[in-house]
Amino acid sequence: MQTVMSDAAMPCHCTIDYDDPDWKENFVANGKAEHCAGALIFFSNMCKLSRDPERPRLDADRENVFCSPNEFVEYHKNRKL
Repeated sequence: MQTVMSDAAMPCHCTIDYDDPDWKENFVANGKAEHCAGALIFFSNMCKLSRDPERPRLDADRENVFCSPNEFVEYHKNRKL
């Protein structure tokens, strides 16, 4: 939740290999992964704008993506990953 609410880049779990010990450096330096679309939409759903002008933006989608931190936490609280 902290990462989603901050201006930190959040790589898409479908485009990054988190088993690679250098995943973060590769993401930041080489742009080898896309930003997490869900996180970007979540940001928009909460009417937040990044201070980073290079961070991509996506339109709000309150029907398919969480609208608040409470919704996010409740959804994930009892799920097995």
